[in-house]
Amino acid sequence: MYKKIFSGLMLAALGLSVQTAAQAADEVITVGGLTVKGASKELSFSIGGRVQWDFAAFDNDTADNVSGSEFRRIRIALKGSAYGWGYKIQPDFADDAVTMKDVYITRKLGAPGTLYLGQFKQPFGMDELTSSNEITIQERASATSIAASHQMGVGLFGNQGMFSWGVSAYNLDDNDGDTTNGTGFGGRLTAAPINSRDNTLHFGLAVAQESYGNSSNGDNERFRLRTRPAGHLSDASRTALIDINNGQRTDVTKLGVEAAGVMGPFSLQAEYATAEADDASEEGTVNSYYLAGSFVITGERRSYKDKNGVFGGVKPNGPNGAWELVARMDFAEGDQNPLGGATSADVEVDSLTLGVTWYANPNTRVMLSYWDAEITGQQNGTVVDDRPSAITGRVQFNF
Repeated sequence: MYKKIFSGLMLAALGLSVQTAAQAADEVITVGGLTVKGASKELSFSIGGRVQWDFAAFDNDTADNVSGSEFRRIRIALKGSAYGWGYKIQPDFADDAVTMKDVYITRKLGAPGTLYLGQFKQPFGMDELTSSNEITIQERASATSIAASHQMGVGLFGNQGMFSWGVSAYNLDDNDGDTTNGTGFGGRLTAAPINSRDNTLHFGLAVAQESYGNSSNGDNERFRLRTRPAGHLSDASRTALIDINNGQRTDVTKLGVEAAGVMGPFSLQAEYATAEADDASEEGTVNSYYLAGSFVITGERRSYKDKNGVFGGVKPNGPNGAWELVARMDFAEGDQNPLGGATSADVEVDSLTLGVTWYANPNTRVMLSYWDAEITGQQNGTVVDDRPSAITGRVQFNF
Protein backbone atom coordinates (compact mmCIF):
# COMPACT_ATOMS: atom_id res chain seq x y z
CA MET A 1 0.00 0.00 0.00
CA TYR A 2 2.78 2.39 0.96
CA LYS A 3 4.54 1.81 -2.37
CA LYS A 4 1.35 2.75 -4.21
CA ILE A 5 0.97 5.89 -2.11
CA PHE A 6 4.60 6.79 -2.76
CA SER A 7 4.15 6.22 -6.50
CA GLY A 8 1.07 8.45 -6.57
CA LEU A 9 2.77 11.25 -4.66
CA MET A 10 5.82 11.04 -6.88
CA LEU A 11 3.77 11.27 -10.07
CA ALA A 12 1.74 14.18 -8.66
CA ALA A 13 4.94 16.03 -7.72
CA LEU A 14 6.34 15.30 -11.16
CA GLY A 15 3.29 16.77 -12.89
CA LEU A 16 3.41 19.90 -10.71
CA SER A 17 7.14 20.31 -11.35
CA VAL A 18 6.72 20.05 -15.12
CA GLN A 19 3.84 22.56 -15.12
CA THR A 20 5.72 25.04 -12.92
CA ALA A 21 8.94 24.70 -14.91
CA ALA A 22 7.14 25.16 -18.23
CA GLN A 23 5.39 28.30 -17.00
CA ALA A 24 8.68 29.83 -15.84
CA ALA A 25 10.74 28.68 -18.81
CA ASP A 26 12.34 30.78 -21.48
CA GLU A 27 12.32 27.88 -23.97
CA VAL A 28 10.30 24.66 -24.17
CA ILE A 29 11.37 21.89 -26.61
CA THR A 30 9.05 18.96 -27.30
CA VAL A 31 11.15 17.05 -29.86
CA GLY A 32 12.40 13.73 -28.42
CA GLY A 33 10.69 14.33 -25.07
CA LEU A 34 10.07 17.48 -23.07
CA THR A 35 12.95 19.87 -22.38
CA VAL A 36 12.60 23.11 -20.42
CA LYS A 37 15.37 25.73 -20.33
CA GLY A 38 15.51 28.64 -17.94
CA ALA A 39 15.93 32.23 -19.06
CA SER A 40 19.46 32.34 -17.64
CA LYS A 41 20.44 29.20 -19.60
CA GLU A 42 22.00 27.93 -16.34
CA LEU A 43 19.02 25.70 -15.62
CA SER A 44 17.45 22.96 -17.73
CA PHE A 45 14.97 20.17 -17.12
CA SER A 46 13.84 17.32 -19.38
CA ILE A 47 11.56 14.34 -18.97
CA GLY A 48 11.49 11.04 -20.84
CA GLY A 49 10.26 7.56 -20.22
CA ARG A 50 9.59 4.07 -21.49
CA VAL A 51 6.87 1.45 -21.26
CA GLN A 52 7.63 -2.16 -22.24
CA TRP A 53 4.79 -4.68 -22.16
CA ASP A 54 5.91 -8.31 -22.62
CA PHE A 55 4.19 -11.64 -23.12
CA ALA A 56 5.39 -15.25 -23.28
CA ALA A 57 3.92 -18.63 -24.26
CA PHE A 58 6.00 -21.62 -23.08
CA ASP A 59 6.50 -25.17 -24.25
CA ASN A 60 7.82 -26.59 -20.98
CA ASP A 61 9.99 -29.58 -20.28
CA THR A 62 10.69 -30.36 -16.60
CA ALA A 63 10.20 -26.85 -15.15
CA ASP A 64 6.74 -25.30 -15.06
CA ASN A 65 7.16 -21.85 -16.58
CA VAL A 66 3.87 -19.95 -16.56
CA SER A 67 2.72 -18.31 -19.79
CA GLY A 68 1.44 -14.78 -19.41
CA SER A 69 2.39 -11.13 -19.66
CA GLU A 70 4.09 -8.45 -17.59
CA PHE A 71 5.15 -4.84 -17.68
CA ARG A 72 8.88 -5.40 -18.05
CA ARG A 73 9.73 -1.74 -17.51
CA ILE A 74 7.74 1.38 -16.66
CA ARG A 75 10.23 4.19 -16.24
CA ILE A 76 10.21 7.95 -15.97
CA ALA A 77 13.54 9.72 -16.46
CA LEU A 78 14.15 13.23 -15.16
CA LYS A 79 17.41 14.90 -16.11
CA GLY A 80 18.89 18.30 -16.65
CA SER A 81 21.53 20.71 -15.41
CA ALA A 82 21.96 23.41 -12.79
CA TYR A 83 24.91 25.83 -12.77
CA GLY A 84 27.39 23.45 -14.40
CA TRP A 85 26.20 20.27 -12.69
CA GLY A 86 24.08 17.60 -14.37
CA TYR A 87 21.63 15.20 -12.81
CA LYS A 88 19.39 12.23 -13.62
CA ILE A 89 16.68 10.46 -11.61
CA GLN A 90 15.03 7.38 -13.10
CA PRO A 91 12.56 5.28 -11.06
CA ASP A 92 10.97 2.10 -12.40
CA PHE A 93 7.33 1.34 -11.51
CA ALA A 94 7.12 -2.19 -12.95
CA ASP A 95 6.26 -5.28 -10.83
CA ASP A 96 3.93 -3.25 -8.58
CA ALA A 97 6.97 -1.69 -6.91
CA VAL A 98 9.18 1.36 -7.11
CA THR A 99 12.88 0.73 -7.69
CA MET A 100 15.51 3.34 -8.45
CA LYS A 101 17.75 2.83 -11.46
CA ASP A 102 19.89 5.84 -12.42
CA VAL A 103 20.19 8.39 -9.61
CA TYR A 104 23.27 10.55 -9.99
CA ILE A 105 24.82 13.97 -10.46
CA THR A 106 27.59 14.77 -12.94
CA ARG A 107 30.31 17.34 -13.51
CA LYS A 108 32.29 17.77 -16.74
CA LEU A 109 36.04 17.88 -16.05
CA GLY A 110 37.30 18.62 -19.55
CA ALA A 111 39.73 16.17 -21.18
CA PRO A 112 39.59 13.50 -18.41
CA GLY A 113 35.84 13.11 -18.92
CA THR A 114 32.71 13.49 -16.82
CA LEU A 115 32.54 12.74 -13.11
CA TYR A 116 29.55 10.65 -11.94
CA LEU A 117 28.40 10.56 -8.30
CA GLY A 118 25.50 8.34 -7.22
CA GLN A 119 23.93 5.23 -8.71
CA PHE A 120 24.66 4.35 -12.33
CA LYS A 121 25.55 1.40 -14.53
CA GLN A 122 29.09 0.22 -13.96
CA PRO A 123 31.50 0.14 -16.94
CA PHE A 124 31.33 -3.52 -17.90
CA GLY A 125 29.87 -5.12 -21.05
CA MET A 126 28.53 -3.72 -24.30
CA ASP A 127 25.18 -5.55 -24.11
CA GLU A 128 24.67 -4.47 -20.49
CA LEU A 129 25.44 -0.81 -21.21
CA THR A 130 23.18 -0.66 -24.28
CA SER A 131 19.79 0.83 -23.39
CA SER A 132 16.90 -1.61 -23.14
CA ASN A 133 15.18 0.68 -25.65
CA GLU A 134 17.83 -0.24 -28.23
CA ILE A 135 18.97 -3.84 -27.61
CA THR A 136 18.26 -6.00 -30.66
CA ILE A 137 17.10 -9.08 -28.70
CA GLN A 138 14.19 -8.77 -26.27
CA GLU A 139 16.38 -9.79 -23.31
CA ARG A 140 20.12 -9.33 -22.89
CA ALA A 141 22.52 -12.28 -23.14
CA SER A 142 23.58 -14.37 -20.15
CA ALA A 143 27.00 -12.66 -20.14
CA THR A 144 25.31 -9.62 -18.62
CA SER A 145 24.64 -11.60 -15.41
CA ILE A 146 28.36 -11.11 -14.67
CA ALA A 147 28.10 -7.30 -14.92
CA ALA A 148 27.52 -5.34 -11.69
CA SER A 149 24.83 -3.22 -13.43
CA HIS A 150 23.39 -0.35 -11.33
CA GLN A 151 25.49 0.31 -8.22
CA MET A 152 26.26 3.33 -6.06
CA GLY A 153 29.70 4.82 -6.45
CA VAL A 154 31.95 7.38 -8.12
CA GLY A 155 32.99 7.09 -11.75
CA LEU A 156 34.79 8.90 -14.54
CA PHE A 157 33.61 8.46 -18.14
CA GLY A 158 35.00 10.07 -21.26
CA ASN A 159 35.90 9.74 -24.92
CA GLN A 160 38.48 11.07 -27.36
CA GLY A 161 38.75 10.25 -31.03
CA MET A 162 38.03 6.56 -31.59
CA PHE A 163 38.37 5.71 -27.86
CA SER A 164 35.93 5.75 -24.95
CA TRP A 165 36.66 4.85 -21.34
CA GLY A 166 35.08 4.48 -17.94
CA VAL A 167 36.43 3.70 -14.46
CA SER A 168 34.45 3.37 -11.26
CA ALA A 169 34.66 2.50 -7.58
CA TYR A 170 31.35 1.27 -6.18
CA ASN A 171 29.39 -0.39 -3.44
CA LEU A 172 27.93 -3.82 -4.08
CA ASP A 173 24.47 -5.06 -3.33
CA ASP A 174 23.34 -8.64 -3.89
CA ASN A 175 22.00 -9.49 -7.34
CA ASP A 176 18.57 -10.05 -5.77
CA GLY A 177 18.82 -8.09 -2.52
CA ASP A 178 18.68 -4.52 -1.28
CA THR A 179 21.59 -4.31 1.17
CA THR A 180 25.14 -3.09 0.61
CA ASN A 181 27.30 -6.17 0.39
CA GLY A 182 30.87 -5.11 -0.32
CA THR A 183 32.94 -3.00 -2.67
CA GLY A 184 34.19 -3.13 -6.21
CA PHE A 185 36.42 -1.38 -8.72
CA GLY A 186 36.28 -1.70 -12.49
CA GLY A 187 36.99 -0.14 -15.84
CA ARG A 188 36.20 -0.41 -19.53
CA LEU A 189 38.08 0.76 -22.64
CA THR A 190 36.66 0.71 -26.16
CA ALA A 191 38.00 1.57 -29.60
CA ALA A 192 36.20 2.13 -32.90
CA PRO A 193 38.96 2.19 -35.56
CA ILE A 194 36.26 2.36 -38.26
CA ASN A 195 33.23 4.57 -37.72
CA SER A 196 31.80 6.04 -40.90
CA ARG A 197 28.32 6.74 -42.18
CA ASP A 198 27.80 3.12 -43.27
CA ASN A 199 30.43 1.04 -41.45
CA THR A 200 31.52 0.66 -37.83
CA LEU A 201 34.06 -1.64 -36.20
CA HIS A 202 34.17 -1.78 -32.39
CA PHE A 203 36.35 -3.51 -29.80
CA GLY A 204 36.19 -3.36 -26.02
CA LEU A 205 37.83 -4.69 -22.87
CA ALA A 206 36.50 -4.54 -19.30
CA VAL A 207 37.87 -5.70 -15.93
CA ALA A 208 36.54 -5.62 -12.38
CA GLN A 209 37.66 -6.70 -8.92
CA GLU A 210 34.98 -7.12 -6.27
CA SER A 211 34.87 -8.17 -2.62
CA TYR A 212 31.57 -9.38 -1.22
CA GLY A 213 30.66 -9.15 2.49
CA ASN A 214 31.37 -11.83 5.09
CA SER A 215 27.86 -12.20 6.52
CA SER A 216 25.70 -15.28 5.92
CA ASN A 217 22.45 -13.33 6.18
CA GLY A 218 20.44 -15.42 3.71
CA ASP A 219 19.89 -14.14 0.18
CA ASN A 220 21.09 -10.63 0.99
CA GLU A 221 24.70 -11.67 1.60
CA ARG A 222 26.02 -14.05 -1.02
CA PHE A 223 27.71 -14.15 -4.41
CA ARG A 224 25.26 -15.69 -6.85
CA LEU A 225 24.91 -15.40 -10.62
CA ARG A 226 21.70 -16.64 -12.24
CA THR A 227 20.24 -16.56 -15.73
CA ARG A 228 16.79 -17.02 -17.26
CA PRO A 229 17.37 -19.15 -20.38
CA ALA A 230 14.05 -18.52 -22.19
CA GLY A 231 13.27 -14.89 -21.46
CA HIS A 232 12.42 -12.89 -18.37
CA LEU A 233 9.22 -14.81 -17.61
CA SER A 234 11.03 -18.19 -17.50
CA ASP A 235 11.42 -18.04 -13.72
CA ALA A 236 10.89 -21.76 -13.16
CA SER A 237 13.88 -22.51 -15.41
CA ARG A 238 16.05 -19.84 -13.79
CA THR A 239 19.42 -21.43 -13.16
CA ALA A 240 22.22 -20.63 -10.70
CA LEU A 241 25.57 -20.67 -12.49
CA ILE A 242 27.39 -20.08 -9.20
CA ASP A 243 26.18 -19.70 -5.61
CA ILE A 244 28.72 -19.14 -2.81
CA ASN A 245 27.15 -18.50 0.60
CA ASN A 246 29.46 -19.74 3.37
CA GLY A 247 29.41 -16.66 5.59
CA GLN A 248 32.89 -15.58 4.48
CA ARG A 249 34.23 -12.79 2.32
CA THR A 250 34.18 -13.68 -1.37
CA ASP A 251 36.72 -12.15 -3.75
CA VAL A 252 35.66 -12.01 -7.39
CA THR A 253 37.70 -11.19 -10.50
CA LYS A 254 35.85 -10.37 -13.72
CA LEU A 255 36.96 -9.98 -17.33
CA GLY A 256 34.97 -9.03 -20.42
CA VAL A 257 35.96 -8.88 -24.09
CA GLU A 258 33.69 -7.52 -26.81
CA ALA A 259 33.67 -6.99 -30.57
CA ALA A 260 31.03 -5.70 -32.96
CA GLY A 261 30.64 -4.44 -36.48
CA VAL A 262 28.06 -2.77 -38.67
CA MET A 263 28.14 -2.85 -42.46
CA GLY A 264 25.10 -1.07 -43.83
CA PRO A 265 21.98 -2.97 -42.74
CA PHE A 266 24.02 -5.90 -41.35
CA SER A 267 25.38 -6.01 -37.80
CA LEU A 268 27.25 -8.60 -35.78
CA GLN A 269 28.34 -8.51 -32.14
CA ALA A 270 29.98 -10.93 -29.72
CA GLU A 271 31.05 -10.87 -26.09
CA TYR A 272 32.93 -13.14 -23.72
CA ALA A 273 32.70 -12.62 -19.97
CA THR A 274 34.16 -14.61 -17.10
CA ALA A 275 34.06 -14.39 -13.30
CA GLU A 276 36.27 -16.27 -10.84
CA ALA A 277 35.20 -16.36 -7.17
CA ASP A 278 37.01 -17.57 -4.05
CA ASP A 279 35.99 -17.34 -0.39
CA ALA A 280 38.99 -19.29 1.04
CA SER A 281 36.89 -22.46 1.43
CA GLU A 282 35.14 -22.72 -1.93
CA GLU A 283 35.79 -21.52 -5.45
CA GLY A 284 33.82 -21.21 -8.64
CA THR A 285 34.02 -19.97 -12.21
CA VAL A 286 31.44 -18.68 -14.68
CA ASN A 287 32.16 -18.43 -18.41
CA SER A 288 29.67 -16.96 -20.82
CA TYR A 289 29.71 -15.86 -24.45
CA TYR A 290 27.30 -15.10 -27.26
CA LEU A 291 27.19 -14.26 -30.94
CA ALA A 292 24.33 -12.10 -32.21
CA GLY A 293 23.50 -10.76 -35.65
CA SER A 294 20.83 -8.62 -37.26
CA PHE A 295 19.71 -7.60 -40.73
CA VAL A 296 17.47 -4.57 -41.30
CA ILE A 297 15.57 -5.67 -44.37
CA THR A 298 14.28 -2.15 -45.08
CA GLY A 299 17.85 -0.85 -45.42
CA GLU A 300 18.39 1.23 -42.28
CA ARG A 301 21.47 0.71 -40.09
CA ARG A 302 22.17 0.60 -36.38
CA SER A 303 23.71 3.78 -35.03
CA TYR A 304 26.88 3.96 -32.93
CA LYS A 305 27.38 6.13 -29.85
CA ASP A 306 31.09 6.84 -29.71
CA LYS A 307 30.62 8.86 -26.50
CA ASN A 308 30.23 5.65 -24.47
CA GLY A 309 31.12 2.89 -26.94
CA VAL A 310 27.72 1.25 -27.46
CA PHE A 311 25.31 0.82 -30.34
CA GLY A 312 22.02 2.62 -30.64
CA GLY A 313 18.77 1.57 -32.21
CA VAL A 314 17.26 1.70 -35.69
CA LYS A 315 15.40 4.81 -36.84
CA PRO A 316 12.93 4.05 -39.65
CA ASN A 317 13.21 6.10 -42.82
CA GLY A 318 9.86 5.40 -44.42
CA PRO A 319 6.26 5.97 -43.32
CA ASN A 320 5.73 2.20 -42.90
CA GLY A 321 8.57 1.82 -40.42
CA ALA A 322 11.59 -0.48 -40.46
CA TRP A 323 11.85 -4.28 -40.18
CA GLU A 324 14.75 -6.18 -38.64
CA LEU A 325 15.61 -9.90 -38.40
CA VAL A 326 17.75 -10.97 -35.43
CA ALA A 327 19.43 -14.14 -34.18
CA ARG A 328 21.63 -15.03 -31.21
CA MET A 329 23.47 -18.08 -29.90
CA ASP A 330 24.12 -17.79 -26.15
CA PHE A 331 26.21 -20.08 -23.92
CA ALA A 332 26.99 -20.00 -20.20
CA GLU A 333 28.72 -22.47 -17.89
CA GLY A 334 29.25 -22.37 -14.14
CA ASP A 335 31.20 -24.76 -11.93
CA GLN A 336 31.82 -24.74 -8.20
CA ASN A 337 33.79 -26.87 -5.75
CA PRO A 338 35.36 -26.83 -2.26
CA LEU A 339 39.05 -25.94 -2.41
CA GLY A 340 40.89 -29.13 -3.24
CA GLY A 341 37.63 -31.07 -3.46
CA ALA A 342 35.50 -32.60 -6.18
CA THR A 343 33.18 -30.48 -8.30
CA SER A 344 29.94 -29.85 -6.41
CA ALA A 345 28.11 -28.03 -9.21
CA ASP A 346 28.61 -27.93 -12.97
CA VAL A 347 25.82 -26.45 -15.08
CA GLU A 348 25.63 -25.47 -18.76
CA VAL A 349 22.98 -23.24 -20.31
CA ASP A 350 22.56 -22.96 -24.08
CA SER A 351 19.99 -20.77 -25.78
CA LEU A 352 19.10 -19.99 -29.38
CA THR A 353 16.95 -16.92 -30.03
CA LEU A 354 15.39 -15.91 -33.35
CA GLY A 355 13.34 -12.76 -33.73
CA VAL A 356 11.77 -10.08 -35.85
CA THR A 357 11.27 -6.42 -34.90
CA TRP A 358 9.02 -3.80 -36.42
CA TYR A 359 10.05 -0.20 -35.76
CA ALA A 360 6.72 1.52 -36.33
CA ASN A 361 8.30 4.94 -35.74
CA PRO A 362 11.30 6.32 -33.80
CA ASN A 363 9.40 5.89 -30.49
CA THR A 364 7.49 2.62 -30.99
CA ARG A 365 8.59 -0.91 -31.77
CA VAL A 366 7.09 -4.40 -31.62
CA MET A 367 9.29 -7.46 -31.05
CA LEU A 368 8.53 -11.17 -31.54
CA SER A 369 11.03 -13.87 -30.54
CA TYR A 370 11.41 -17.64 -30.44
CA TRP A 371 13.60 -19.17 -27.71
CA ASP A 372 15.01 -22.71 -27.62
CA ALA A 373 17.02 -23.41 -24.45
CA GLU A 374 18.79 -26.33 -22.81
CA ILE A 375 20.03 -26.57 -19.21
CA THR A 376 22.16 -29.61 -18.31
CA GLY A 377 24.61 -30.68 -15.60
CA GLN A 378 24.49 -31.35 -11.88
CA GLN A 379 24.14 -29.35 -8.68
CA ASN A 380 25.17 -30.98 -5.40
CA GLY A 381 24.56 -34.45 -6.80
CA THR A 382 21.20 -33.60 -8.39
CA VAL A 383 20.97 -33.97 -12.17
CA VAL A 384 19.81 -30.85 -14.00
CA ASP A 385 18.05 -31.41 -17.32
CA ASP A 386 15.52 -28.87 -18.63
CA ARG A 387 14.76 -27.94 -22.25
CA PRO A 388 12.20 -25.13 -22.37
CA SER A 389 11.16 -23.20 -25.46
CA ALA A 390 9.01 -20.11 -25.76
CA ILE A 391 7.48 -17.53 -28.04
CA THR A 392 7.78 -14.08 -26.50
CA GLY A 393 6.93 -10.57 -27.58
CA ARG A 394 7.21 -6.93 -26.56
CA VAL A 395 5.33 -3.75 -27.34
CA GLN A 396 7.52 -0.77 -26.49
CA PHE A 397 6.98 2.98 -26.41
CA ASN A 398 9.65 5.41 -25.31
CA PHE A 399 10.00 9.17 -25.44
